Amino acid sequence: MAASECRGALMTAPVSRQPGQRGRIQTLDAFRALAIAAVLLFHFTYRFGPVYAHMNLYGYRHNVDWFSAGWLGVDYFFMVSGFVILMTAERCTSRREFFVRRMSRLYPTYLLGMTITFVLCTYLGVPRFYRTWGEFLTGFTMASPFFHTEWVDGAYWSLLVELKFYFYIVILYFSIAEHFAELWAALCSLAIVLSFFPHSGAEAVLSISALPFFSAGMAFYRLYKFRRFTKDVLIFAGAGVASYFATWCHNPWYVHALIAVMVLSFAALVWGKLDWLATPPLVFLGGISYPLYLIHENVGVALIVRMNGISALNGWPSVLIAASAVVVMASVIHYTFEESSQKVCRRILSKWLGVHPRPSTANAS
Repeated sequence: MAASECRGALMTAPVSRQPGQRGRIQTLDAFRALAIAAVLLFHFTYRFGPVYAHMNLYGYRHNVDWFSAGWLGVDYFFMVSGFVILMTAERCTSRREFFVRRMSRLYPTYLLGMTITFVLCTYLGVPRFYRTWGEFLTGFTMASPFFHTEWVDGAYWSLLVELKFYFYIVILYFSIAEHFAELWAALCSLAIVLSFFPHSGAEAVLSISALPFFSAGMAFYRLYKFRRFTKDVLIFAGAGVASYFATWCHNPWYVHALIAVMVLSFAALVWGKLDWLATPPLVFLGGISYPLYLIHENVGVALIVRMNGISALNGWPSVLIAASAVVVMASVIHYTFEESSQKVCRRILSKWLGVHPRPSTANAS
């Protein structure tokens, strides 16, 4: 097929926007579901097993190697974030509106999830997950490492990376939106240069290992939006590839293979080839993925530890029961608190900052 024909095929290809919540792209919810399932299985079957002798908690004889790379689900979340956050930024008229949208989306549910984790882990009797009141209160900042304290739940580290990404958006996108891609590429270039200096703080400040995934998500969003390879698409993609080779090249082959699958899944979304993935179970799981992420690790693993003391529940029964328990808790949070608290927080912040945001139409709100 000639290059012109390829381009024409791309421009006329369908996109995977399913009917539902005012333009919500349900395939992205399916991606979130796959990401949280991978992370959950990693934490429930591998992360606290014998491979890590200093933190072996489950009581299993062996780690479940099938899920040893489940941590990549977090990077899949970063790709989804790159896609939807750039979409959100384009629909905001100011930095203040962007701030209102993102903080109302993240903060109330984070506070509730952190509080539930703190309380339950205090009473589940697994010392590794005990946290002090000081660590709990520091967690309100969503930046515990800056205060040299432990996260209430170790999974929260990725939220700080997300906040840094939002900061880049606020500074770069809302400065010169028409040249945001070039500014982003400059940021990635700076991070790459600093990565050659181990004590430069490149990871702490710029989160360089996450930049390839945010870049890829933004490239695919622009490809999805315009359905052609614009200059911005190529710049985002180039920044992603460069930062990927600067930080990820030493990983084993199967990590690269799984990341390639992640990238191909977004390409398939753009071409409208993954509509079938947006099944009700995956859309549901993707919809509750944020509260589920917030409560699954310490609470779920503590439940597994407690149940593995009962011979009939040791192993997979304990994993299934713990997974079911955190899914139920996340569902309750989502349907009784998450959406309503977002509206309240948005209304308060909007009034305080003098912002009048339009109704949300995107997956990220």
